[in-house]
Amino acid sequence: MKSRILKIASAAILPFILILMSLLPVSALLQYGYIISSYDVDVKILKDGTLDITEKVKYSHMGNSNNAVILIDKREDEEVEIINVYTLKKSEYIKCERLSAGQWDANVFTGTYSVVQENDLVRLKIYGSFTNQKATFIVQYKVKNAIKRYKDIAEYKRYHVFRNWEGYISNINIDVRLPKYTQEEDIKPYLHGVLVGQKNVSDRRRISYTIPSTVPGEYVEARIAFPQDMVSDAPVAEDIEYAPILVQEEKEYSESDKSDLLRARENAAKEAGRLAWNEKMKKRTTIFFVVVSLFASYLGVLTIIRTGRELRSGQENESLDLEDIARISPPEAGYLLKGRAGARAFLSGLLNLVYKGKLDIKISHIDGKDHLSFTLSEDAAKDVADHTEKLLLDCVSDFCEKNGSFCPGVFSPKKGASDPVRLAGYWKSWSDSIKHSIMSKNVLNHSQSYYRNLGLILGVILFAAGCIVPVAMSIWSGYLMLPVGMLLFWYSLSIQKRTQYRMTRVRALKKLRKLITGKDFDIGDMPGELSDPMLLLAFGIVLGVENKLLDNVISLNPGRGSQSFTDDDGSCEKTGTLVYKAIMAINDTLVSSME
Repeated sequence: MKSRILKIASAAILPFILILMSLLPVSALLQYGYIISSYDVDVKILKDGTLDITEKVKYSHMGNSNNAVILIDKREDEEVEIINVYTLKKSEYIKCERLSAGQWDANVFTGTYSVVQENDLVRLKIYGSFTNQKATFIVQYKVKNAIKRYKDIAEYKRYHVFRNWEGYISNINIDVRLPKYTQEEDIKPYLHGVLVGQKNVSDRRRISYTIPSTVPGEYVEARIAFPQDMVSDAPVAEDIEYAPILVQEEKEYSESDKSDLLRARENAAKEAGRLAWNEKMKKRTTIFFVVVSLFASYLGVLTIIRTGRELRSGQENESLDLEDIARISPPEAGYLLKGRAGARAFLSGLLNLVYKGKLDIKISHIDGKDHLSFTLSEDAAKDVADHTEKLLLDCVSDFCEKNGSFCPGVFSPKKGASDPVRLAGYWKSWSDSIKHSIMSKNVLNHSQSYYRNLGLILGVILFAAGCIVPVAMSIWSGYLMLPVGMLLFWYSLSIQKRTQYRMTRVRALKKLRKLITGKDFDIGDMPGELSDPMLLLAFGIVLGVENKLLDNVISLNPGRGSQSFTDDDGSCEKTGTLVYKAIMAINDTLVSSME
């Protein structure tokens, strides 16, 4: 029942995840423009008509860019001079440096700014490394010739938010301070560009504007009329009575059609609704992907558990004792342990043929050195049913015809002779035969093959989803699919290493290794055919414990085609050296052939 549920869930989740990965909702990945959460402007009017302005701008979103933009109004005959620019970094204001002409290097984003003069404005760009698209700036600048002085009044008129500003601004506070005190009824403030906003005169010289927010399409223009003698050092723009003109202009503005401002608010309301809907969908999508990520990870773990159960129950639980190890050839034992048939397995195969009486072994003196040498025995051609053994016999026969014997310890790839190449060719055919023999015995049944293929596919999908979903959806649970996908793929890829066939044999071989390395090891206590020194040495080589066997003075007594390897003093020290030399020579030859 569980297997059926797992199959149904797998069949449903795999295409579902693929569809979701290719159709990630674009609307959920919101793209905002500039959003200013606080905008404070402090204006001081000097007697000569110069403005000393300080702006504090707090960005809550930078529009996915690496710079902030501040627009400064610049009218005819005005001069704008940037004094200082500061950026808030780790609760401390850092002074920004102005970029020189053409500068664009790594230092740009350490806190710099650029100034671009346009027709009716100055565009100030501030660069830096901003955290979470948030930043706070303070800009100090002067505007010369900003106050227009007439015969009867003086006029302050400036844009603080431009109509073409494609962003949202909240909490706008503008504070204008006149050069000196006067009667409050002589101060006439006006506000243009927004439908909602307050203006206030206080302290006989301060004019304050408070605007809750602006949206794209709205603007903020402050206009103040005050006595002209307060800027006595400023030049007279025109020697006319300007108050009636100003009153008429303000009357025309108040009576003008403000449908464009209404449309801007309506569009902003629609946009806010769309963004709210997108935020809602983003939250739902995030929750959905959290659930999908957790469920997919659970499905991956469940697949591993179910595959393990299938491996344990899918094959007959056979037991393999020490006396049964002889049913495995030493080269096959090496392949089961290491997953490959290398130099040790090759030499163990030769010793196994010596044990079977197909080869004779002795110590030969070649070029002043002792080496193990193999020759064909009289029974070499009898009853050779195993293809891998036939390949080894062919190898020995070939070298015996040329050299009189097969001495693996004399091979050296540095000599550039043909013998190492021939040996590598024989080894390649022999190792492929070993692999084919093991694979033909260690076969997965239909159900096991299904779970292996399922694990490979699901592992790749989970890994890919673990790379994409957490980044796209900003959910930590998505990263859980990464290790689960890798583990599932690795487990499924190596499933044949966990079959009952291999595990029973590996456990038996490890038991044999533990027995040999024990303190109380005695070859006389070995069961069945393992009591033969030659066969036991063959297994000892693939198990990596040949020195332990030789240290226990294995005397390869005559019998079954073997001869004595004991030294004159009864030890096997020379034998251990010759075995090691043969293994290293074969290994160097094989490595050289692969290169």
